[in-house]
Amino acid sequence: MTFTKNPAPCGTPQAYSRHLYHEEEPCDDCKQAHTDEMRSYRHSRGIHRARRWKHGTYAGAQKHAALGETPCDPCRLARNEYMREWRRGRTSVRRRPAWLNELIVDVLETFGGSMTTREIIEAVIRIRPGAKPASVHRALFRLDEVENFSQLGERRWRLN
Repeated sequence: MTFTKNPAPCGTPQAYSRHLYHEEEPCDDCKQAHTDEMRSYRHSRGIHRARRWKHGTYAGAQKHAALGETPCDPCRLARNEYMREWRRGRTSVRRRPAWLNELIVDVLETFGGSMTTREIIEAVIRIRPGAKPASVHRALFRLDEVENFSQLGERRWRLN
C-alpha cells in the first residue's frame, strides 16, 4: 500500500478503506460512500440484492436456519410437511428412477418364481452395470408390485 501525504477525505470509498486498515470504525459519511460505490458496482455487473424469500415455504425454513434464526410458524409447518413427504419418498429429491423400478419388475417376471434380495440386486447390476446395490435395495423395498415373504429363514420376493 502506498501512502500519500494527502489522504482521501472522509466521505469517499478510499477513506472507508483507510478506516478499516487502521482498525477504526468507519464514520457515517464513509459508510455511505462505500454503500453507494458497492451498489453502483453491483448494478454495473448485473448483481442485485438477494431476493427475499417467501415465508411459509421449505426454502423459507432453510433461510431461517442459514441466518441462525428460529423459523416462524408458517416456515416451520412447511418444513415439517416437506420432511414428512421426503421420508415417504414423495418429493423429487427422493424419487427413484423409473427405469430401476421397471427393471426390478422385469427381472422378477423373466426369472419367475421368487428370488432373494441378493439375487435381484445381482441380476439388475448384470443388466445395468451402473446401478448401485443400495439404490436397487431401496427401490425393491418401496415397490408396490412386489411382496416379500420368508422361506426357510431367508427373505424372498415375488410379484403380487
